[in-house]
Amino acid sequence: MGSDIKCGIRKFQEINQEISHIYDLKHKIATLVKNILETDEQWNEFRRFSNQLIRKLQNTKFAGYRPPRQREKARYMNIEPLVRWGKSMPIKKELLDHIEKKSDEELRLQTHLEELSRFKEDIEIWDEMVEFISIIERFMNIHYLQNNSYEKFLELHSNKLKSLKTKNAKLLATQILDFIKKQQKVCKEDERLLHSSEILESLFGKFKFLEKEQSKSSFTNLLLSVGAMVSKNTQSTILTALESVTTPMIKAWSESKIGITIQAQKKELYRKT
Repeated sequence: MGSDIKCGIRKFQEINQEISHIYDLKHKIATLVKNILETDEQWNEFRRFSNQLIRKLQNTKFAGYRPPRQREKARYMNIEPLVRWGKSMPIKKELLDHIEKKSDEELRLQTHLEELSRFKEDIEIWDEMVEFISIIERFMNIHYLQNNSYEKFLELHSNKLKSLKTKNAKLLATQILDFIKKQQKVCKEDERLLHSSEILESLFGKFKFLEKEQSKSSFTNLLLSVGAMVSKNTQSTILTALESVTTPMIKAWSESKIGITIQAQKKELYRKT
């Protein structure tokens, strides 16, 4: 699949040479995290422990304290929920420790949380990695990829970089920033590029919600709503749009650009049978 996409991008760029191709930042970060954690025995043990604890707490009154389920695919794109869970659970253990007379279920939960405590130092390391990922993604979501993204990040967050304590967090930060520095070379002056497909995926998610059942068949003239989703709408712009665009204009555009939808074709077929 990846090779097909790359081939398609190359062919598209042959026709449109002004188009830039950049690697998805979110996926790159996941690859870098994977390289660090995949060989980390403590991380692998923590994952196994978490998966077992999900089953142990499943049908108890403490089911709400289960670890978040891990993805089967692309699991390194979303390690934050599991790390945050591991960091927050000692608070529950402190509360249990202060209960003099515990129920059997409380005693079992306390035992599980005591087992979790062996990962305490490692969780602090992973949490620092997660925290930096959050900072860099928030920065890029605000500023996008520009020809000075690397320099701008250092200007705004140099103190955070200097405060990193663990080897893994420092390594990850260096690798991510080196990647951004390399990527920004394709940007023209005053140009901002989308750095992740997440934004597009979110946009399509909103569009599918609008189309509801229609999303299972084909695009309809609701495709025009995408423009409204990504623009700043005011009473003035909405009024201008309503006054300048008529229903017949939308119908003509839909027939010329979209054609007959699959749903319309089905209705026509069933009407004749």
